[in-house]
Amino acid sequence: MLRHAGLGRAHRVGQEVRFEPHTRPLVAASAWLDVLAAHWDKRLAVLAHIAEGLDERDEV
Repeated sequence: MLRHAGLGRAHRVGQEVRFEPHTRPLVAASAWLDVLAAHWDKRLAVLAHIAEGLDERDEV
């Protein structure tokens, strides 16, 4: 499955099948996930700020 996704190659050494990962696609995916995580952190912080503001109005 990983070979078909372009994430590595398998080759036979005697009776063993060894897998060599291709890290470039994984690095690119990791960078994209970092950007996405930062985006969601900002969105969730805004949501938390709104929710905290609603809580403060309930206490008054």
